[in-house]
Amino acid sequence: RIMLGLMALTFIAYFGNYFAGGPDFGGRYWFLMIVPLAALTARAALADDAGLDQQYSTGMLTGLAALTLAAMLTFVPWRSVDKYWHYRGMRPGVAALAGARQMGRSLVMVRGREVPDYASAAPYNPLDPNAPVPVFVRRRDGATDSAVINSFHDRPVWLVAGPTVTGRSYEVEAGPLTASQALERMGARTAP
Repeated sequence: RIMLGLMALTFIAYFGNYFAGGPDFGGRYWFLMIVPLAALTARAALADDAGLDQQYSTGMLTGLAALTLAAMLTFVPWRSVDKYWHYRGMRPGVAALAGARQMGRSLVMVRGREVPDYASAAPYNPLDPNAPVPVFVRRRDGATDSAVINSFHDRPVWLVAGPTVTGRSYEVEAGPLTASQALERMGARTAP
């Protein structure tokens, strides 16, 4: 009943949007009902616990598996394979490079355009800046680069050129360097 109520509240709250066209309104608001719909679907799939016979439960699970397979064959490939494949020139090469060079807990400074060079690296940044994985930053100017290096002075520094600079993939220009070596190489200065 709670899930049906949440679905009704969602429908009422966005009722005016269901009839509008264009990219900003319309049926996409139905997706706000995904949690109640998933809960009700799981409840139906587990109906065997409610005393229903085995034949009904097997049919329910077979139908659920068929619907899941149909959704995966029609929706997932379009979204994940071709619609956003290398979206705006972004490539996963920086993660492969970090793994191949065993960068670990380091500071990786990416030289190149913000999109796609740095934008391809940014999703790999940890939520915790003290995590034992690389932190990716975009190289900008001497003062900004100096401040970043000084903020992460305890990490080895890798200087990486992005695909828009190399014309190929991500490539290591230098590293691992200490903070002072990186500052010297980049002509930056230490913080006061």
